[in-house]
Amino acid sequence: MTASDDLVARGKVLGESGKYQPKPERLNAFNINGSDTLDRRHDDGSPMPDEPSDVDDHHPGDYQPDAKTSHDGSFYDDEDDDPRPQHFDVAAFFAGTAPEPPKPVLMHRTDGRALFYAGKLNLVFGDPESGKTMLVLAACAEALRDGRHVVYVDLDHNGPEFILPLLVAFGVPVDTLSDSAVFRYYPDIDIALQMLMLVHECARWRPAVAIIDSIGELLPMMGANSNDGDDFTRAHTIVLKPLAQCGAAVIEIDHLPKNVFTRSQGPVGTAAKRRPVGGLAIKVICRRTFIPGKGGTAELQINKDRTGGVRRHSPPGRPQSAGTFVLDSPDNNGVIGWRVIPPLELAAMPSAAPRYLELIREMKVDTFTIRDVAIAMSGEEAPTKSQIEQARYNIEALLDAAMLTAAVASRKGVTARFRLAETAAASEVYDGEQGDSELFPRFE
Repeated sequence: MTASDDLVARGKVLGESGKYQPKPERLNAFNINGSDTLDRRHDDGSPMPDEPSDVDDHHPGDYQPDAKTSHDGSFYDDEDDDPRPQHFDVAAFFAGTAPEPPKPVLMHRTDGRALFYAGKLNLVFGDPESGKTMLVLAACAEALRDGRHVVYVDLDHNGPEFILPLLVAFGVPVDTLSDSAVFRYYPDIDIALQMLMLVHECARWRPAVAIIDSIGELLPMMGANSNDGDDFTRAHTIVLKPLAQCGAAVIEIDHLPKNVFTRSQGPVGTAAKRRPVGGLAIKVICRRTFIPGKGGTAELQINKDRTGGVRRHSPPGRPQSAGTFVLDSPDNNGVIGWRVIPPLELAAMPSAAPRYLELIREMKVDTFTIRDVAIAMSGEEAPTKSQIEQARYNIEALLDAAMLTAAVASRKGVTARFRLAETAAASEVYDGEQGDSELFPRFE
């Protein structure tokens, strides 16, 4: 059975509405019936007749001149059609010829280290308006500017009037976005059959980046319950997994639960959502509200990193930070800069410095003085000399760690003012020529 036949067989169990029905009697269309063909059924659940075989009936051991034979004498038209489980080549692994563990290759920090993995499922989740979509769009812009193919499935109804102008503002040429051989945007996928056809098309097109925004919309569309682990696993198997298998860095967007006791565990719904994440799962926490025309910042906390490619290059901590995503305000030409600042190495900082950093973020001011920080920390309008010196000491430590920058230099009659580095103008934006970008496949 060809891939197209497989897709048609799956479509026949979606019903007239096009919705996938995850009921036991309907799941036979996704199960192997003991042979190398799918057990296909009509919409009412009755069995469909088997398709005629292209190969004449034969007994085990008969020679078929048009078929390939395996080492044990079995017959398959193509090695890829062999349905039997294939064991891992342990000998090749210990001989040193097995591939190295995957490394993150997309969304580079300012130190050249990347966050997202190609050929793996990656997860970005957080509260509404925390910066999830902005982070993912920046990753798309990085890939498109580097000549890679991107597919964006907008199930969350952001709309082209929101997505496309942002990509242009992030530096992607209009000609690139207009070329369907490089970029494909889907705003109107609303039935399961369309989603399956899209996945089938991507298997031939092979995008380098595939965005599913959001998983909360995908599951109901596929007839799956967000709180049911088995339902999610089925949807993952027929949508997310095939996209990753074609080499794409698959990034799914999800939300945090409202329950205060479960928010620290992961995204809303079943815990099975984290299970298939073979790349990076990031929790996005807004630190400065993302406002159109003014930018914003968000902390990126590592929720899961199976191969450790991001954890290895981030300082230890619970939770462990992958960095801070910074979105600048537009310049005079409407261009919006962004960057991911590596996380602060807390071990090298005075013990109080992290508290001062959080306090400065909470002040929500553009610039500030040492006295301003001392007042905020002490809660008194007239801080003592000791409190001012403590603020000075910790601000100097944050300056050394590049978490703060000098906005106005101190001179006679002028008080020094500072600002958060994450809100300063971009001084460095990844240009696609550093880090491990050569590991990310290009498809011309």
